Amino acid sequence: GYRVSALADESARKTKSSFYYSKYRRNFETNRKAIKMDDAVVESPFERSLFIDAPPPEFDRFVENLLIELRGIVGRV
Repeated sequence: GYRVSALADESARKTKSSFYYSKYRRNFETNRKAIKMDDAVVESPFERSLFIDAPPPEFDRFVENLLIELRGIVGRV
C-alpha cells in the first residue's frame, strides 16, 4: 500500500502550488485553524460504532502515526 511518508513531499508541494489562487490560500488558512487533528475523532463511541467489525489493536497505533505524519505535512505548508 501507500505510505504517507512517501507522499508527504508531493502533497506539500501540490498544496503550496494551489496557493497561487487566493481563494485556496484563504480556505486553507481558515480550515487549518478549524480542523482539529487528533485521535478524538476515532475514539468517539459514535465513530467507532460505524465500523462493521471492531478494528484490530494495531489500528490505534496506525491512527496515532498517521496523525503525526499529517501534522508534519501541514507544518511544511
